[in-house]
Amino acid sequence: MCRFSRTSYPLTFCRVLIICNGRYFANGYKEFTGVEWDAKLMQSTLNRMNFEAKDSDLFFDLTGATILEKIGDALRQWSTRAPFALYFSGHGESLGLVGVDGQIAKLDAIRDLLFATPMLVGTPKLLFLDCCRGSSKDRGVQARSLRGSRGFL
Repeated sequence: MCRFSRTSYPLTFCRVLIICNGRYFANGYKEFTGVEWDAKLMQSTLNRMNFEAKDSDLFFDLTGATILEKIGDALRQWSTRAPFALYFSGHGESLGLVGVDGQIAKLDAIRDLLFATPMLVGTPKLLFLDCCRGSSKDRGVQARSLRGSRGFL
């Protein structure tokens, strides 16, 4: 199992944000059950990997705008050079993560927030996106680096 060194990144500074959307009220989006279980399981997994995932880092049923707001809030509070992990479970579309209101938190906007945080320069940024991209049949995508984001797929 991969573990971060405590000497490189102190345990208390490895920031985690867990967002699980299950109760969609927008037309066309099915509700999910068990998102609380998913969140707790990911919290436990990240804690075993030397991240500190507290209950206050778990958020449920956020709108598209609030997804970006919570990520921005977490990154604005950043004060130590250390890894960041974001886990999202819910619906997705080709451009990003779907809020419970059907609005999309664009992946480009999330990337921009990550790369605008000075303390994240040169540190691991882990994004676990447990969502589809809007269709029932997925043919996959070709991995590509986003513009101006060396090493970010």
